[in-house]
Amino acid sequence: MISIIDTLLYAIMLSYTMNAITVRSITTSAHPEMKKIFWSLFVSTRGAANRVKIMSLLRNRPSNPNQLSKNIEIDYKCTSHHLKALEENHLVEKLQGGGITTFFVSPLFEENQKMFDEIINVA
Repeated sequence: MISIIDTLLYAIMLSYTMNAITVRSITTSAHPEMKKIFWSLFVSTRGAANRVKIMSLLRNRPSNPNQLSKNIEIDYKCTSHHLKALEENHLVEKLQGGGITTFFVSPLFEENQKMFDEIINVA
């Protein structure tokens, strides 16, 4: 027998699923593989929210991992992990000098900023 709680939980889940962003729901013109990368990094994984915060900060000002970790209030190791994932997908670039590593958004990210904005406004 289905309880009222089960029915309510199903309704909530259905409502969430209907409003959730999917790769196919991204309307910004971009290569399908780039849509998958952005969806994977900024929507579907547990660290997506932190990556969105990191990219939002880097868009406004290049920063080092220590500055980023303080601004988004996560530990340095976690910040470094997210930066590594973003760098492996060519969305950030780093410049090392004087013992400090500074991260910038990459030209590839700049080309796809509209898609990033769409994703963060829907997600």
